[in-house]
Amino acid sequence: MSYALLNIEAIKKQALRKPLEALENKDRANTLTLKDIRALKVRYNKLLTRVNKAEEYLNNDKIPLETREQWIPKFKELIFKMEDILTKIGNPTKEEILKGFKL
Repeated sequence: MSYALLNIEAIKKQALRKPLEALENKDRANTLTLKDIRALKVRYNKLLTRVNKAEEYLNNDKIPLETREQWIPKFKELIFKMEDILTKIGNPTKEEILKGFKL
């Protein structure tokens, strides 16, 4: 297994750490309407589903390593989009970050 594939979990943890650290900063959400926050949560849940499927794909040893590795940049892009959304929402719980938002 390649070094890049071994770091998939590390990529997720690093990207999602910032929103966890932002739990104390509740002022960010005050500038968004409830409709905006709901839309961000819906988008986050969709991205989370994609990331979970991508993680399964990237960890699938039946797929050639070279094929899986070409998708790592897209995987990182999805993670950073999730991070941006969580930062905008401002006060997600750990459960919401890992399992998605209840709507």
